[in-house]
Amino acid sequence: MTSTKKKPALEQAGPGKALKPKPVNTSAQASSTAYSALEPGRVAPAHFDLLMSFTNIRPGKLVEALRGFFVDQIQQKDLVTTLEVNQSMLSRKTKEVLELDGRIRLHLSTRKISALEPGKVDATHFDFLVSCTNFRGEKLLEALREHFVDGAKQKNLVATLGVHQSLLSRKTAEIHEVNERLAQISKYCR
Repeated sequence: MTSTKKKPALEQAGPGKALKPKPVNTSAQASSTAYSALEPGRVAPAHFDLLMSFTNIRPGKLVEALRGFFVDQIQQKDLVTTLEVNQSMLSRKTKEVLELDGRIRLHLSTRKISALEPGKVDATHFDFLVSCTNFRGEKLLEALREHFVDGAKQKNLVATLGVHQSLLSRKTAEIHEVNERLAQISKYCR
């Protein structure tokens, strides 16, 4: 005999009222990736917010639906109806978040995240950090790699590669921010 656990679904509370979870059958919920350890309803709000900071998903109904699914364990079909979001878009973005979580967990499984020091950043870690950004441009990426992995001074890179100092400084700061968010999210990935 198989037991069925109950998950909350979205209950219509009326105009202007908060949405409330109601129990539903869990057999309809399935993880879309083997890499992620995210379980709907077991994701801390802060963990969800950090995951969203690694995506290009804009705040709005779609993020609200993803939050309902991952944090509040509300079934997607109920979120689609109540929040009027596109089902296929919600499914794609759910898979994207699960895959992102899997990539982060896989990366974190082989290293401890610490402050970045020029010349002391592992090339694999650097590549992962860059993959979490939308940085483009060969010269910029080469300059960042030479700075973080090889230890080159920014001043020298500006002269040799022709990258603007202000751009290099901003992107260096962004890499530090991504690393800090990765350190924060690592607390949830153990």
